[in-house]
Amino acid sequence: MLIENKVTPLTGELGMGIVPNSGINNQNLSGTSMSHLGVLTTIKYATSFKPTISNEWKSLAKNRLNFAVSEARNQAKRDPQHLQNREWNDCKFDFLRAELYIKRMKIIDPEFNIKIEKVKSNLAEIKQSLANDEDPLIFTFIENLENACDAKPFIEPTETLLNLVNHSFPIILGSTTIQGKYVDDPDNVFDEHTVRGEVPLKEMHVAFTEEEHVEQLKELLNQAGLEIEVMSLNALKILGGMKKSTI
Repeated sequence: MLIENKVTPLTGELGMGIVPNSGINNQNLSGTSMSHLGVLTTIKYATSFKPTISNEWKSLAKNRLNFAVSEARNQAKRDPQHLQNREWNDCKFDFLRAELYIKRMKIIDPEFNIKIEKVKSNLAEIKQSLANDEDPLIFTFIENLENACDAKPFIEPTETLLNLVNHSFPIILGSTTIQGKYVDDPDNVFDEHTVRGEVPLKEMHVAFTEEEHVEQLKELLNQAGLEIEVMSLNALKILGGMKKSTI
């Protein structure tokens, strides 16, 4: 939904959940119940990823772009009619993620205009190497990346925004009124639930973060005019120990 509205996540892993049509987070927000397993799962998700500018540029390196094109070429040979949705979704995800990295770097890296020139040069070389009968998806991929390189950022970076992104910390939001739908799937071994559509921040009642960031988060929420109680991750662990898993 964020992507459809041309909003790129500035922090967080751009994982398979955002894949169009099949990704669990393409049209849903996912979370867990306040169970012991759910709390452990939520904390792991929130703390396992730290965005770094250097690593994200590596995702746009020439060898990574060539790999995405190569995978699409191989898939086109196996399935020229695009009948294997899951396999093609994997290819589309690789393309989409590269496009989102460009849009994200444009906002969070002050040296974007210098570094993006190398990416543009690599894209030009890849495009020149394509045959006329390549799968149309590959041409679309390259063109989308080229357009992303030169497009205006969807939000103007400010000093406060850059500081928050480059010194990000985990935030877990909780609600006492929103009830998610349990993901009834054999692969769901983490007590995960989904909520369809958007969830207004006014329906969030508590936020959890690392102990050293509790006061900072309180101030940010006050500045935003949101009445959300802030507690530490340790408090969440204690609360999660009070209930058994819903599985």
